This record gives sequence, structure tokens and C-alpha cells, in this order.
Amino acid sequence: SYRLISELLFFCRKDKVMENAITDINIVERKLLANIKRRPGMYIGKMSLEFLQNFFNGYNCAAKLHFNDEKHHILPEGFNDFVAVKLLGHNKTVLNYCSLIYETEGDEDKAVNMFFELLNECLISQGFEPISDCED
Repeated sequence: SYRLISELLFFCRKDKVMENAITDINIVERKLLANIKRRPGMYIGKMSLEFLQNFFNGYNCAAKLHFNDEKHHILPEGFNDFVAVKLLGHNKTVLNYCSLIYETEGDEDKAVNMFFELLNECLISQGFEPISDCED
């Protein structure tokens, strides 16, 4: 258990260790994630991890195109590795977080809920606050 936690922390932080600065998700994205968590149907059409991933891909693409923000991400860096280590015990996989969660949980509602649980665990492991369950 201690080894797994150490690996999780390492993979969530590995990209930023050299820069010595792990950055949190910004406040606008935190509010968006909290709202999606609270009312997924309003933002992604229905409770679907695939729809959620497509929403994130579109969001990141728009940020890159319209704000010239190459480093923009709505999810924390290292999230794919975190999910892989958490669900598989290692990060040696070509699968992304969405595929890994679907392998563990096939039910759409439970898969989306698992995504937000894993997201919060990753944020906490990086020393940040979890995504809120309610709107501010």
C-alpha cells in the first residue's frame, strides 16, 4: 500500500519535478469541473465518460486555438499515469484514463463517478483541494 501511494505521487509529480512547480487547475476550470460533476447532463448531454472525455478534448482544443495556450489542460498533469497506477498497479499501458476506467467499471453512471473520485484523489496527492461537490 505504501509503495503504491509512493508510485502514485511520483507519477502525478514527475513532469513538474525539474521545474519545481506543480500547478493546480485554475479557478475557472475548477468551477467548470464542479458544475459538470453536479449536473453532467447539462454540459455533456448525458452521464457518459466518453462524452465527458470528448468535452475535455474540445475544451483543450479551443483553448489552444483561441488563446494560443499550448500548456492548457483541464485535467492535472500526470492524471493518466495516476489512473493507470491506481487501477493496474503500474503505468506501463497505452490506454488512457477513459479506457482504464471503462475496463474497471462498465456502467456509465458509475464510470463518471469513478472519474471524479480518481480526479480528486490525484489532486489531493499533488497537495491541492479536491473538486467541490457544489457550486459556489
